[in-house]
Amino acid sequence: HRTPTTRVPGALAAGAADRGTRAGPGADDNAACARSLTLTPSATGLRQATLQIADDATGSPQSISLSGTGVAPNTPIVSIAPSPLTLSATQGTASAAQNITVTNTGTAPLNITAITFTGANVTEFVNPASSCTAAIAPAASCTIAVGFAPTAAMGSATRTETVTLTDDATSSPQTVTVNGTVTASACTLTSAPSASMATVNAGQTAQYSLQLTPGLGYSGSVTMACSGAPA
Repeated sequence: HRTPTTRVPGALAAGAADRGTRAGPGADDNAACARSLTLTPSATGLRQATLQIADDATGSPQSISLSGTGVAPNTPIVSIAPSPLTLSATQGTASAAQNITVTNTGTAPLNITAITFTGANVTEFVNPASSCTAAIAPAASCTIAVGFAPTAAMGSATRTETVTLTDDATSSPQTVTVNGTVTASACTLTSAPSASMATVNAGQTAQYSLQLTPGLGYSGSVTMACSGAPA
């Protein structure tokens, strides 16, 4: 009795390559052949395929389940937090700087080539020098400090700027929006109704009582001007 010879066809599932020897017709009983498979993943994660062997043995074709794991190539990956960043301050003051943290979660060094600050209100933000100047190793991070120094009065629309990073990650460029809220005006001017109106004869003077209250944290000079008075 002769054991049927197993023949391995050359066609395989997509993403796998095979090479090796195959038993030919009339091979000895209990002979074996070898087949080498190579996984070439097109994505990360679990990859699966089935190898089918057509032959003249009972149960043909035989199936073999194949599995492998695709891993990311050596490349930097950028993670930024917080995004967006929100700051607040009184008009005419500067908030404490807060950090935007840039982390390299990839497997190769991250090289940042430029950090730019743009936006309609960029002049109301404080952008000191960043620590993101050297290559960032995998699992390492650097920081970008941003402060808020509003010139707009309370009640103005949210002030914004955009921080843009240019680097060698595939997601470049990355952007972070920084929002600034004016929590109080530099000062408020109030007056009792009875102190804001007076009847004055020509050539005479009148006095008006006004109260100037600084906003939280504000310290500085205030210039006042009178307009609309009769000639």
